[in-house]
Amino acid sequence: SSTNIVYSMVSGVGSASLIWVQDLLWWWKSYDSSISYIGLTASQLQSCDLSSYTNLRVYINPGGDAYNQLSSLGTKGTANIKAFVQRDQSNPSAYVGFCAGGYIAAHDYLWETMYEGPGYYNYASNPPLSLFPHTVEGSIFDINDDQFGDQYNSKFRLVNVSNGHQMLYYGGSTFGYNGVEDYTNPTSSHYDSNIEVLAYYTDFYGFNSVNIPAVWKYGNVLLTSVHPEADNCTTKQDSDCPAEGTIPTENILQNRAW
Repeated sequence: SSTNIVYSMVSGVGSASLIWVQDLLWWWKSYDSSISYIGLTASQLQSCDLSSYTNLRVYINPGGDAYNQLSSLGTKGTANIKAFVQRDQSNPSAYVGFCAGGYIAAHDYLWETMYEGPGYYNYASNPPLSLFPHTVEGSIFDINDDQFGDQYNSKFRLVNVSNGHQMLYYGGSTFGYNGVEDYTNPTSSHYDSNIEVLAYYTDFYGFNSVNIPAVWKYGNVLLTSVHPEADNCTTKQDSDCPAEGTIPTENILQNRAW
């Protein structure tokens, strides 16, 4: 197979998040004809030995509901993803997790201060992947409460990040914020020098937050708290999508290129 990128279409992937990944890949392929991608359902991920496809380079996990996605993947689906990401890197592979994809890749997480990890309901048999072997947390209340939204019932906001861009926040994870340690701090008992933070939040509406990671890398795993892939849902509008014009076109193109 010539496919070099696959993305998840399992139950629990958000409708907007799916559109954003599809739009990003369509845009990327329009500039690079070598890009070949396909979306895979839960049953396909359960039956497909991703690690055996030598041309396959990237697995993308969109945003949505982390718990539902992991439950949909099941033991076999998660095993196939882990085997692909952890295969011998003489045949490179990578995991990219947007928003919920970051929770899924962690060892466990705090969701709205509640623990969800090994032993939590369906996670007794289908826990997070632990590709990033630490606890993460979200949502970041100082930006927006994903459980309830703001006074206008909006659950997403454009935020400033340290690469100079504005990106959409929609309940993504981070660490070193409230209930979880900053693993990049050398004084932390769980300090991990393998974490490379690529972008930080630069403000929460006036509150300095330069130490809160927005995008980070761990070996061949790239995780984002924000949605650099987000657009205004050009192919579909529903309640999960930002209203047309929420993200200026120049921000969409800057973030895709980054």
